[in-house]
Amino acid sequence: MVSVISQHIWLCEKDRLLFHTPVTTGKAGDDTPTGTFTVGGKQADTTLRPETGDVYPVDYWVPFLRNEYGFHDSPWQKMPYGSGRYPAGGSHGCIHVPAKAMKKLYAWADTGTTVQIT
Repeated sequence: MVSVISQHIWLCEKDRLLFHTPVTTGKAGDDTPTGTFTVGGKQADTTLRPETGDVYPVDYWVPFLRNEYGFHDSPWQKMPYGSGRYPAGGSHGCIHVPAKAMKKLYAWADTGTTVQIT
């Protein structure tokens, strides 16, 4: 489960919390979509190319809405994960996850895993 307001993610299996971490979601105008989605696949060592024309190499990519929105590491991010400054300095709508936590998320999530974002 991801909370945009709290800027946090909790990975659970049934009623068991596996781990949690602060994250960064979409900035104003590039809001992270809310609702219930499913993981659509996984890629390691890939490059993200949003419509802005920017290029972002990432170690892990786990999309949950088409191939447009997903979880990924963000080594370029300067503000702390979980920061209340995300409305001005957040992502293009994806969920930025700290590198060590993203490695865990990538190993844990399978195609079809439910993603709930509130």
